[in-house]
Amino acid sequence: MEVSWEWQDDTWHRLNHKDAEALEQVYKSDPTGQCCLALGPKLSQYDINFSQMKQRSNISGRVRNLRRRLGGDEAHLFVPDPPAAIPDPPAAKFDSELSDSFQVAKSLADEASLAMAEAIDQIHYALEQQVQLIETQVGEMAVAASRMPRLSAVDLTRSCSLQDCVASGDIALIRSGWLINWALLNKILPRRQELPPDAFWDDVNVLHDNCSSPMKVVAVSYCWCSPEHPDPDGQLLRTLARVAQMQQMHKVN
Repeated sequence: MEVSWEWQDDTWHRLNHKDAEALEQVYKSDPTGQCCLALGPKLSQYDINFSQMKQRSNISGRVRNLRRRLGGDEAHLFVPDPPAAIPDPPAAKFDSELSDSFQVAKSLADEASLAMAEAIDQIHYALEQQVQLIETQVGEMAVAASRMPRLSAVDLTRSCSLQDCVASGDIALIRSGWLINWALLNKILPRRQELPPDAFWDDVNVLHDNCSSPMKVVAVSYCWCSPEHPDPDGQLLRTLARVAQMQQMHKVN
């Protein structure tokens, strides 16, 4: 008697012949037991519970219904053996071959549906793992931020505060002339630790309000162009250099 196995998603899908044979062999040895089998085109692992007629994917944890069919009926119904086969007339034989072809096509479609369901389960699982990783990283960043020391506010609009920061080394002022020459060399701006000494202003007295020729200080705030370097192509540096040149020319004129 023909026995088939089916799994349920939105509809019932028939397992391929190889998977059905594997299930049937284990089912006959223990109709109410449990086992773990590799099923589907990718041989994904499933936990099978025959007493509940359920299958559970070890990848996504999704549970689906199973059923065992004898011929066209479900397993709990008694299906007597068919009588001895009677030769089919030509028309009936054609219908039988057509039915077999339909069953083969349906089996292939069911197998494709199972493969798609497994792929969707794997995508869902990967997304859940990624979300958990991001949540963990955000939590760790929040804890690290809470442990960072709080910086005291500095009013840089007052020249004495700026002078104190420059004198202590917390802030370094770059000479506009050095910036212009560096841009003319088609170089990118290095880190502060790598700048030569002649790039900085070392005379903090020019920051006093009562200085005869006080120095203009320009602060630039901008987004980094790449994670590795704030200005990897030197485009911002060249823009600042042109502005500095225009300021120098205006001062001369």
